[in-house]
Formats: sequence, structure tokens, C-alpha cells
Amino acid sequence: MKIIIDRDVLLGALQTVSGAIERRQTLAVLSNILLEAESDFVRLSATDLEIELSVTLKASSTVKVLETGAITVSGKKWLDVVKTLPTGEIELSLDSSKFIVRSGRSRFTLTTLPAVDFPHLEEGIGTIEFSIDAPLLADLIEKTQFAMAVQDVRYFLNGLLLESEEQCLRAVATDGHRLALAEQTLPQSVGDFSVIIPRKGVLELGRIVGHVNDKVKVVVGSNHIRLTAGETKFTSKLIDSKFPNYKQVLPKAHECHVGVDKEAFREALQRTAIVSSDKYKGVRIVAQEDGLLLYARSSEQDEAEVFVAAEVSRPGVEIGFNVQYLLDITNVVEGESLEVLLGDVNSSVLIKEKGVDNRLYVVMPMRL
Repeated sequence: MKIIIDRDVLLGALQTVSGAIERRQTLAVLSNILLEAESDFVRLSATDLEIELSVTLKASSTVKVLETGAITVSGKKWLDVVKTLPTGEIELSLDSSKFIVRSGRSRFTLTTLPAVDFPHLEEGIGTIEFSIDAPLLADLIEKTQFAMAVQDVRYFLNGLLLESEEQCLRAVATDGHRLALAEQTLPQSVGDFSVIIPRKGVLELGRIVGHVNDKVKVVVGSNHIRLTAGETKFTSKLIDSKFPNYKQVLPKAHECHVGVDKEAFREALQRTAIVSSDKYKGVRIVAQEDGLLLYARSSEQDEAEVFVAAEVSRPGVEIGFNVQYLLDITNVVEGESLEVLLGDVNSSVLIKEKGVDNRLYVVMPMRL
């Protein structure tokens, strides 16, 4: 195998596929990147057995295949080496079982494992195929991914629900304490489906589509989802479980409607969070006639009272929440004004951008 490739082209491909590599692996080959060289393309692939990322580079003036072949190389070492090299051409070659990287008069020799040891994900047959503008999919993921659970024993919460109903594509995430829902209307129906994408797959998917402006192709199967964006292909296993009935969580009745400036509300939350308990991050919100009073107390008896002007339909409502959950919502809402819909002390709060009904955020109350 022998390849002449532009350093910046190679670096971009390595950075893309490296997202699939897990640092702690039981199989050595899972720490490696598979390099395949054919007469008309070069492909780099990486997997952790849950997701797989690959980048296919067509032969061109910046990618020249002189000899074909395939091998796997340590992803971290290879990436670190290429990062330090100057702009220009890099020669990649294989000498027996050693992988050689040359740039100018610099030479690196890296150990390898056979390409046949690399475990590709079983993709299965796709039942739903459609194309979508990458920015629309990126927006769905960005607006909801923060609410996913992290290593919850209820493994179906450690991911994001992606479902389609008629012309509506919807993303929902919850960790049991909060919920984020975002919808996009599609030009036409793509077929009904409902799948749960694992947390790591969601984060990598968001990273990929966040840098693409064109349409991407999505294929949904019974146990996998695959996305193709230009030269990049992403494949992820699905969580085999049933997502909670999120529609039951959405509050139906509200005692108090609040209209508040988003930036003013975020700044008030940030000030209050300074003295809130490190463990529980609790803040009490009291609805007053001309605004909201935010109150927090730390375990060392430090206290904070912060007022933010707002339009309040019913003063007197008082509820406690996790301040970080509220801050996370203000960080993803794009508009200038928020609608905060409060119930009683045992009811969740519903937050949305003013006048926008396809982005909904729910936070469970806390006892303070």
C-alpha cells in the first residue's frame, strides 16, 4: 500500500472518524482506524461496536493511490502525528506489518493490526429512507440533546427519540427530571417510524450535521440508523426498548402564565446559582405582580434573592426547580422572550419561546 495525500485532507478525515474511538477498549483493534486504499478512493473507518464512522476520499490531485491495500493503525497516535506535521503532501505506506508516515524528511513508523480483524457494524436492511436538509436535523438535535440521561439504569433514557408522524419529524430527550421536545415539518411524509439513538451516536450525529449545509440521506432500519453526508457515513445501533410516553409528561393546566425576557431571566438564574446548593442546585421561584423573585440558599446558609421583571398573570405561585436545568433551556432557546407556564407546587413547568409551539421544555419541580 502506498498513498500520497494532502495533510489537511487527511487531518480532516482523521478528526471525523476519531469520534467513534473509545479510549477504554477490551479489543485492541477498536482503538485503531481502518485504512483502505483502492485504485479510485481511500476510506478511513472507526467503530466502538455501537457506532461506526467512515470517510471516503475519492482519488484526486490531493489523494493519490499508488498501491492498493488495507490495514488498521492506532487512531490516537496517527492523529497526533498528522496534527504536528506541516501543510503539504504526506506519504503513507506499508512495510511488512509496519505503517510508515513520511512528510519531508520526517518519518514515523507505527504498529498495525490486520484489516480483517476490524469489526464492521451489521447494518441490516433499511425500512425507511429519506433526505433532509442537514441544518434542520442539526437544529432538532441541538435543541434536545442536553436533556438526555447519562449512564442511567433506565438505558432507554440514555439516548434520543427520533420519530416521524406524517410530515412531522420529532426529537425528544428526557432524563426523568426534565424533557426537551423539538419538531420540524417536512415537505412530505417519509413514513412513520420511532427509534432511540444512543447518547454517543446522538453527539456524533450532531457534530457531523452541524458542519453540513446540504441535504443528508437517512436510512432507518429495525436495529440501526445510517446517515450519509457527502463523503462521511455514520452508522449507529439503536436502543432496543420503548421510550416513555412523553405526551403524558407535558403539562395540560397552568395556574400562572409568565412572559419574561430570556437574557434577563438567564442572568437572574446565573446570579442565584452562585449560592445554590452544590448538590441539588435548587432555586425557588416566586411569582409576584411585576415579576419573578428567585431565591436560593446554600448548605453554609448563604442566601441570594434576585428579582427579574416579567408579565405575570397570577401572583403567589411558588415552586422550586434545579437551576441548572433552567439555564440549559435558556442556552438553546433562540428567541428574545420566554413563556414560562407554572402550575402548583407539585406540577412541572413548561417553558417555550414566545409564539413558538414546536419547541417545548418541561422541568419537574423540587422540594426545597
